[in-house]
Amino acid sequence: MSRKCPYCGEEVPTFSITCPKCYRNIPREEKRSERSSGHTVPDDRAPATVRYSKTLILFLSIVPALFGIMGIGQIYQGKGEKGVKFLIVGSLSFVIMAFCMYQMITVKGWAFLLLGLFLLSLVVYVATFLMQLFDAYARTVFRF
Repeated sequence: MSRKCPYCGEEVPTFSITCPKCYRNIPREEKRSERSSGHTVPDDRAPATVRYSKTLILFLSIVPALFGIMGIGQIYQGKGEKGVKFLIVGSLSFVIMAFCMYQMITVKGWAFLLLGLFLLSLVVYVATFLMQLFDAYARTVFRF
């Protein structure tokens, strides 16, 4: 038994979740009760819950952060907006740290100011790293 996609009209197998042609989600149909009462009984198939690998989330949160890329764990979990915010803050603080280190090595003036800016961006970077790590891992453990 098959049905038609409400968006493109393509034949879709009964238990398919998405249309094979346009890849859009197919609305779930409700089962009719076999009783003569005419009440509609909802479909008993519950949507599958998405389970994320804790190990992969920790890997995606730690390893890219060594190179100034944060928020990948959140993006993997479908929290793209929060992941992009972590990515922007982490990348900016990483670039500022790299710039300060380069300037402290090559230019001897302004060392005190550059050291202060470096330490400030280091604190921001470490705080952002810990927040994104906790957020990504806690989301898998507590599922909020």
